[in-house]
Amino acid sequence: MENKNTNNNKEPIFNLKYRISEEEYLYYNHLYASEEFRDKRKKANRTGIMELVIGIALILVVLFTELGKQNKGLFSIVAAMGIGLGTYSLLFYKVIFPKSLTKSAKGYYQKSKYLTNEIELNFYNNRLEEKSVETENTYKWHEIESFAKSEKLYFITIKGKRSILIPKNALGDDKYILEEFFKTLSEKYEKEYKEWK
Repeated sequence: MENKNTNNNKEPIFNLKYRISEEEYLYYNHLYASEEFRDKRKKANRTGIMELVIGIALILVVLFTELGKQNKGLFSIVAAMGIGLGTYSLLFYKVIFPKSLTKSAKGYYQKSKYLTNEIELNFYNNRLEEKSVETENTYKWHEIESFAKSEKLYFITIKGKRSILIPKNALGDDKYILEEFFKTLSEKYEKEYKEWK
């Protein structure tokens, strides 16, 4: 990253050129999904546990009560459904969804010229300019929804649109300078600054 230390709006403060690896893009997708679906995942886990408990309870009813023995067929079907649905609910966000997300994200990455080519960002006092093989965009800082960081990436989320990903390994020691810049902008423009884990 080139730091130009300028205070006007004609010359960029920072210039950054980088590429996003497939691994970084997959990491972002899983991190975003984890944040976005946190409440749904908790609800699915609660529902799954309830369904399993009902299924197991019905099996015990069939095995140890007269009513269960008289209605063995019906209770066994409902118990199997409860255990099946419960297992699916518990596994969905832990196994099924992550596998599907990985497959989808890999396919998108491989087809995207934006993600597989060099990206250039110019940071100014009043705006961000983004250049790639596919597009050129200019965003005023007040148009930004939020800034975020995780173990491997920084994120600039554009209002109602998308996130610009910046790999930390593309910055070296300059990541601390950029981090402070984002914190300053978030305070100045009253934007959220998040830490994703």
